[in-house]
Amino acid sequence: MKLIRLILQGFKSFADRTTIDFAEGMTVIVGPNGCGKSNISDAVRWVLGEQNVRNIRGQKAEDIIFSGSEKRKAKNAAMVSLILDNSGHELPLDTAEVSITRKIFRNGDSEFYINKRSCRLKDIQELLANTGIGKGSMVIIGQNQVDRILSARPEERRVIFEEVAGISKYRMKKVDGLRKLEKASANTERVLDLKAVMEEQSEPLRVEAEKARKYCALQKEKKTGAVTAALLKLSAARRMMARYENDQIRLEEKKQEAMARLEEVGRLQKQLENEMGGHQKALSAASGELADKKAQAEQLRGDCRVQEENLKHASEELNRLTEQREDEQQARLECREDHEACREELEAVQAELQSGREHLEAIKQQKELLEEKLLASKAEYARQLQATQESIAQHERLVQEKNHREEDKNRLDGEAQAHEMRWKVLEEECSKLKKEKAELTRKHLELEAKLSQLTEKGKEDAAARDKAENIRYEMLRRLNERQAEEKQVQLRRKDLEKQMEEHVNFSHTTRTVLQASEAWSQHIIGPLGELIRVPEKYTAAAEIALGSMISNLVVDTSETAQTIISWLKNRHAGRTTFYPLDSMSGYPVREILQAAREPGICGIAASLFEHDEKISGIMQSILGRILIAEDMDAARRTAKKYRYRFRIVTLDGQVVNAGGSMTGGSMRKKDNTYFGRKSEIKKLAAKEKALHEEIGQQRAAKEKQDALCESLLAAITREREEWQNRSIEAASMKTRLEGMEKELAGKEETAQMEKNSLEMARSQWEQADQACRQLCEQLEHAQKPGKQPEKDEKSAQLQDKVNALNEQITDARVQLTRVESNVAQKQEEINKLVEADEESGRTLERLQEAIEKKKQAVSDINVRLKEQKKQCEEADQHWKVMEQKRQILEQQAGDFSRRRIALDEDWKKVQAQYAEADSRMSGLDARLESFRNDESRELDTLTSMGLTEKTAESFRIKGSGEDIKKMLASVEKRIAELGNVNPQGEAEYEEHMEKLAFYDKQLEDLRKSEEGLQKIVHEIDDAMTAQFRQAFAKINVEFGRIMKVMFRGGKGHLDLTDKVNPLNGGIELYLQLPGKKTQSLTLMSGGERALTVCALLLSFMAYSPAPFCFLDEIDAALDDANVERYGRMIEDYKKKTQFIIISHRKKTMEFADTLQGVTMAEKGVSSLITVRVSDYIKEE
Repeated sequence: MKLIRLILQGFKSFADRTTIDFAEGMTVIVGPNGCGKSNISDAVRWVLGEQNVRNIRGQKAEDIIFSGSEKRKAKNAAMVSLILDNSGHELPLDTAEVSITRKIFRNGDSEFYINKRSCRLKDIQELLANTGIGKGSMVIIGQNQVDRILSARPEERRVIFEEVAGISKYRMKKVDGLRKLEKASANTERVLDLKAVMEEQSEPLRVEAEKARKYCALQKEKKTGAVTAALLKLSAARRMMARYENDQIRLEEKKQEAMARLEEVGRLQKQLENEMGGHQKALSAASGELADKKAQAEQLRGDCRVQEENLKHASEELNRLTEQREDEQQARLECREDHEACREELEAVQAELQSGREHLEAIKQQKELLEEKLLASKAEYARQLQATQESIAQHERLVQEKNHREEDKNRLDGEAQAHEMRWKVLEEECSKLKKEKAELTRKHLELEAKLSQLTEKGKEDAAARDKAENIRYEMLRRLNERQAEEKQVQLRRKDLEKQMEEHVNFSHTTRTVLQASEAWSQHIIGPLGELIRVPEKYTAAAEIALGSMISNLVVDTSETAQTIISWLKNRHAGRTTFYPLDSMSGYPVREILQAAREPGICGIAASLFEHDEKISGIMQSILGRILIAEDMDAARRTAKKYRYRFRIVTLDGQVVNAGGSMTGGSMRKKDNTYFGRKSEIKKLAAKEKALHEEIGQQRAAKEKQDALCESLLAAITREREEWQNRSIEAASMKTRLEGMEKELAGKEETAQMEKNSLEMARSQWEQADQACRQLCEQLEHAQKPGKQPEKDEKSAQLQDKVNALNEQITDARVQLTRVESNVAQKQEEINKLVEADEESGRTLERLQEAIEKKKQAVSDINVRLKEQKKQCEEADQHWKVMEQKRQILEQQAGDFSRRRIALDEDWKKVQAQYAEADSRMSGLDARLESFRNDESRELDTLTSMGLTEKTAESFRIKGSGEDIKKMLASVEKRIAELGNVNPQGEAEYEEHMEKLAFYDKQLEDLRKSEEGLQKIVHEIDDAMTAQFRQAFAKINVEFGRIMKVMFRGGKGHLDLTDKVNPLNGGIELYLQLPGKKTQSLTLMSGGERALTVCALLLSFMAYSPAPFCFLDEIDAALDDANVERYGRMIEDYKKKTQFIIISHRKKTMEFADTLQGVTMAEKGVSSLITVRVSDYIKEE
C-alpha cells in the first residue's frame, strides 16, 4: 500500500491546486526556508485525521486555510486528498486506489470523503487502523517531534507502540465496547428506576384488580341472573303467545266459515233479486206508491224494534239498579243490626266497667277505714309504751344530769379563764399578720399582671409559630409533591426521548438505513417526520395526512436514493421511500388555494406544518393537495363543492378522500403516535422546567419559612423561660400568701372560737347552775315509774285485714284494665260500623238517583214507542188499501218475499257471527301484540348483553322468578358494597405485571449484555496484551541492534513500567552510548536524540513496515558522518517503505531517488518542481 500522490488546494501556502506524485524509494523535498516544505507533511498529518491544530503549527482551524497574499485573496476553504495504492487490498475496499479527502471551510464546517463519498472522521480512522499510518503512529516525524517523543511521558510513548503493534483497532473496539457497556449500565439503571416506580404502584393496582375481579364475578353472576330472568319472561310470553295464537287460529276458522256462509247467502240473495227483477219491472208502475209506503212502514217498524230493544235494555238496567239498591239496603240493615249489637255489648261492658270501679272504690273506702283504725291503735299503744319508758328514763336522767351539771360547773369555770387568756394573745398575732398579708398581696398582684402579659404574648407567638409551622409543613408537602412530579415527568420525558432516538415509530428499513455507517450516510437529510414541526392543534391531522410517510427518508439527490436502494436490495433489508431534494417540487394550484379559503377549512397541510425552506418542494409535492378541515361537515361540504378533487383531513383524523370515499373512526392513543410523542416531549420539557423553577421558588420560600419558624421558636423559648421564672416566683409568693391567709384565717378563727368558747363557757356555767337547782326541785317532786304495757295484738289483726284489702284492690284494678280494653275495642267496632253505614247511605243515594234517571229514560222510550207504533199502524192501514189493489201481484210475489226474508235473517245471523269473531280476533291481536312486545323486549335485553337466545341458554340457572329476583338484589347489594371500581383494574394490573416481567426480562438481557460486553472487553484486553507483548519484545531486540549500528557500539533497550498490565503502563528508553554510562535522555545532545528517534522508528519498521514515512528535517542536528549512517540505514528499509524526507542536507539528498523542490515563484504561494535522480544518472 504505497502513497501515490497528494493533492492540495487552499491548504496553508498552497493556494492553487497542487498535485505531488510520489515514486517508490526515497523522496527528498528540498527548498529554502519558509517556502512551505513542512506544509506538505502537515497536510498529510491533517488528512490522516489530526484534530489538534497546534500539531500542524496553527492556533485555530482557519489558520490552515490560505489567508491570502499581496496579489491574491484569501481562500474560503482548504482541501487535501491522499491517494493510496490498494492493489494488494490491504484496505477493505474493492478499488485499486483509495482516495482520502478532507475539507474545511472558514465557518468551521468540515467534510470527509473516502473515494469521493462522504463519510465521518471516525470512518477514516477505522479504515487506517492497524495499517501503520493510523492515529498515534510515527509515520510523520516533524521538526518538533524528536523532543516530543523522547520527552514524552511513558504512557504517551506507549500509544505509539500500540499503533505499531497493530492493536489500535482492538483499542477502538474496546472503547466502543466500553461505551456500549456504559450505555447498557445506564439502561439498566433506567430500567431499575422504572421498575421501582412500577413496584410502588403494584399494591394499589393489585387491590384495584382484586376489586375488579370481584366486580367482574358479580357482574357475571348478575348477567347470569338477568339472562335467566329474561329467558323466564321470554318463555312465559311465548307460552301465552302460543295459547292466543291457537285461539286466533280457531277464530280465524270461524271467520272463514262465516265469510263463506255470507258469500253463499249473498249469492242466493243476488239470484233471488235477479228472479224478482222481471217481476218488479212489471209491478214497478203499479207498486211505486205502495213501495214508498211499504218502505216507510218498514222504517217505522225498524224504529219501533230499536225503541223496543232500548226499552228492554233500559228495563233490564232499571231492574239491575233496583236489585242493587235492595242488596245495598239489606247490607245497610245488617250493618245497623251489627251496630246495635255492638252498642248493647258496649253498654254491658261499660256497666261492668262502672260496677268494677264502684267495687274498687268500696274496697278503697274499707281499706281507708281500717288504716285509720290501725293508725289509732298503733298510736295508743305507742303512747302508753312511751309514757312508761319516759317515766323511768326521766328519773334516771334527772339523777345523772344533776351529777353532770355539778361537774360541768367546775369544768366550765376553769375553761372560761383559759379561753380568755388565749383570745387576747391571738388578737395581737392577727393584727400583725394582716399587715404582712396586705404587702404580699400587692406584690403578688403586680406579678400576676406581668404573667398575664407574658401569657398573652406567648399565646400570640405560639399561634404565629403554629401558623408558620403549618405553612412550613404545607410547603414541605408541596415541595415533595413537586419533586416527585418532576421525577415522574423527567422519567417520562427520558423514556419518550429514548423512543424518539430509537425511532420506534419508523419502519425497520428506515431504522436500518439510519444506523448504517456507509459513505452515503452523510447525504441523508433525515426522516420526513423529524424535519416537520406540527403545532399541537394539527397533531391528529398530521398523523393521518402523512401516515407511513413519516418514516420516509429525505436525501440530497436522486443518485443517493438510488445508491441506498441498491444497498438495501443487496442486503435484503427491506424497502422504503426516498424524497430527493433535487427531483421533487410542487406548487399549489389555484383551485386548492380557493378551497383553502372555504369556511371551516384551516388551510393546506403543506403550509400549516412548519418545515425548513429546503424541503418546501417535497412538502408541496406530498401535502400540497391535502386540506385540513375543522370538522367532518366542513370537509364534506368543501369536497362536494370541488367535486371530490382533493383529500381533506379533519382535526380529529377523519378523512374525505379524493373521489368521494370516506375514512374514519377512532384513533390510537396520542402518546403512541409520532407527533403525539414529540408534542408530549415538548410539553413535558416545559412542565419539567416550570416544575424545576417552581421547586426552586418553593425551596427558597421554605428556607425563609424555616428561618421564620426558628426565630419564632427562639422567641417563644425566651418568653417561656421568663414566664417560668416569673411563674415560679408568683407560685412561691402565692404559696406564701395562701399560707399566710390560712394562718390568719386559722388564728382569727381560733380567736373567734376562743371568744365564743369564753362566752359559751360563761353561759353554760350559768345554765348548769340553773339546771342543777331545777333538777333538785324535780327530784323532790318526781314519782316512782310503773310497769310497761303488753304486746299490741289489735294492731296486728288490723294490719292483716289491710293487706287482704290491698290484694283485692290489685285484682280489681287488673279486671278494670281488661274491661277498659274491651270498651275501647267495642267503641272502635262501632265507629267502623258507623262509617260503613254512612258509606252505604251514600251508595243508596247514588243508586236511587240512577234509578230515577233510568225510570225517566224508560218513560221517554215508551212515549216515543207509542208515537212510532201509531205512525206504523197508520202506514199499515194505508199499505193494506194499496195491498187490496194489488192482491194478485202480492200473492205472486209472496213466495219471493218469504224467501228474501229468510235470506235476510240468515245474512244477519251470519254477519253477527262474523262480527263477534272479528271482535274477539281484535282483542286477541292486541294481547298477542303485547306479548310480542314482551318477547321483543327480552330479546333486545339478551342482544344488549351480546347474546342470542341459543347462547343465552348456557347462562340459565335453576330457580323461580322470585328466586332470581332475590339473587339479583343480593348481587346488586354486594356490588354496591364494593364501592368505586375500576373495570379495567384487572387488565391494568395484568398489563402492569407484564411490564414488570418485561422489565425483569430487560434487566436480565441487559445484565447478560453487560456480562457479554465485559467478556468481550476482557478478551480484547487479553488479545491486545499478548500481541503487544510479542511486538514489544521484537521491537526491543531490533532497537538494541539498530542502536549499536547507529552509534557504533553502546547499548539500548526498552522496558515496561507495568509488566503485569502493560496496556495501562508506559515504556521507558534506556541508553548507554559508547564510552559512557547509562544516562537520562534529557542529557543527550541534539544529534544523539535524533539518532535515537531514528533508531526507534527503524525498529518499528523492522517489526511492521509502514506504507510510507515522512521525516521533516530530522537530520538537521546530525553531522555528515551520522547523516551517512542515517542515510544508509534508511536505504535498507526503503524497499518496504516509502520515505519522504524534508531536508536541507546535501548528504541526505544524495540518497534520494526523487527530488521534489518547493519554491515561491509568487510571494506567499508555494509551487512544486519534481526531479527524478535516476533519469539524470542514466543521461550521464
